Amino acid sequence: MESDPDTPKLVNARSETVTTSSNFRDAWLAGQRCIVPMQAFMEDDWRSRKAVPTRIARVDGVPLGVAGLWESWTGVDGEVIISYALLTVNANSHALMSRYQQPGNEKRMLAILNEGAYDAWLNARPEKAKEFMRAYPANWLTANPVENGRQ
Repeated sequence: MESDPDTPKLVNARSETVTTSSNFRDAWLAGQRCIVPMQAFMEDDWRSRKAVPTRIARVDGVPLGVAGLWESWTGVDGEVIISYALLTVNANSHALMSRYQQPGNEKRMLAILNEGAYDAWLNARPEKAKEFMRAYPANWLTANPVENGRQ
């Protein structure tokens, strides 16, 4: 696919609409799934009515494996670029993640995979891959405010 330089490359994809979104449908149907490793991710805690940057990680310190989709595209200079988007799920009723993001907005969280499900996620048929789109247990995550924007 050739890229329009004015077209934004999206970072997150809503798991509920990934099969119908023109941005992600082809990658989903082609099984272009990936796992994005990360030690932690940041969210703003708005309970004090001001954004407090907060680092969210696994309680046991093991890196997170976040479900993603990848795409290959051609940049304006002809260079082939591989990009990815992180999949998210609704977190309105999640015991931890419901505290984060702007008040009044739908709460979202990354689709974090269990380590034992990595191979299954990467190799599942598209209709079965939807089963991996669920909230990660709150008691397996820890959230710590970050001072001065430092992790």
